Amino acid sequence: MAALARQAGLGEEGAPLQVVSGFDLAEMDDSQFAQAAGEAAIFGRTTPEQKQRLVQVLRDRGRYAAMTGDGVNDVLALKHAKLSIAMQSGTPATRGVADIVLLGDAFSALPEAFLEGQRIMNSMGDVLRLYLTRILCLAINIATVSMLAAGFPYTPAQNSVIAIFTLSIPSLALALWARPAPVPHGSVLRQLANFVIPATIITAPALSLVYAWFYTTTRDIPYTQLMMTYATITTGLLLVVFVEPPTRFFAGGDRLAGDWRPTILALGLFVVMLISPWVPVLNDFFSLGGLRQPVDALIIGGITLVWMLVLRFTWKLKLFDRYLGVELHTADS
Repeated sequence: MAALARQAGLGEEGAPLQVVSGFDLAEMDDSQFAQAAGEAAIFGRTTPEQKQRLVQVLRDRGRYAAMTGDGVNDVLALKHAKLSIAMQSGTPATRGVADIVLLGDAFSALPEAFLEGQRIMNSMGDVLRLYLTRILCLAINIATVSMLAAGFPYTPAQNSVIAIFTLSIPSLALALWARPAPVPHGSVLRQLANFVIPATIITAPALSLVYAWFYTTTRDIPYTQLMMTYATITTGLLLVVFVEPPTRFFAGGDRLAGDWRPTILALGLFVVMLISPWVPVLNDFFSLGGLRQPVDALIIGGITLVWMLVLRFTWKLKLFDRYLGVELHTADS
C-alpha cells in the first residue's frame, strides 16, 4: 500500500510514510485517533464508521476534508466531507450524496474543476468587497447628511452613474479576470470584514467631509451633490485597485495580485469621468457637470489622497487582521 502511494506521488522523497490500518484505529482512544488522523498519510482496511470519523476529526482541526468513493461503505464519509466526489460507476446511494460525480470515472477532470473553483471563489470575494463597501458607505453617508439636514448625498441619476463606474463595469471585469489562485483559509466573513470594515470606516467620513465642505462653502445642494459624485467615483475606482493590488504598495486589504488590468481599467474609467462633461455623447449619457473652479478639483484630490494613505496605513498595520484573526500573507503572495 505504501509503495502504491509512493508511485502516486504522496510523501517526501526519502521520508517514511506513516501507514495506519483499521485494526490500529480500533484500539486507539480519542486523542490517539485525532493524532493519527493529523499525522498519518495512509489508512487501510477501515470501516465506514472509521472513514466518517477520520473526516470529522480533520474538519474539527480546520482542515478542508475531501472524500472520493464508489461504494455504500463510503456514504457516511462522503456525507460528512467538505467536498464529496463519487464515480459514475458507483452505487446510486454514493452518487446521491456526492457533490461531484465523475462522468466516465475520469479523474482527469478534477484539476480543471479545482482551478475553476478557485477562480470563482476569488472573483466572488473581490466583487463582494466592492459591493459591501459601497452599500455600507452609502448608508452611512445618507444618515450623516440627513442628520445635518443638508439635503441628500446624490440624485437617483448620480447614484446610477456611480454604480456604473465603481460597481457594474469593475465587477464584470474582476469576474472575467479572476485568477485560479489558492483561496485563503478561514472564515469567508472574516476575510471580507478585513477589507470592508476599514474601507467603510475610513471612506464614509471622507465622503461626508467632501459633502460638508462644499455645502458649507457654496450652500448649493446640486453642486454639492456633483462634487460628492466625483469624490465617490474617485474613491470607488481606487478601491478596485486595493481589491486587486498590482504592487505591494496597494497590498494590505487583499493579497498581492500582480495583475495590472484592473488598475488600467480603473484609470481608464477615471479618464472617462474627467472628460465626460466636455464630450457631448458622454455628457448626454452621464450628465456630469463641470467644476466651477480648479481649486475644487484640488480639494477633492487632496481629501482622496489623504483617504488613500490612511486606508493603506490602516491595512499595513494589520489592526483588523489581529482583531479578526485573519492572515492574508500579502508579502508572500
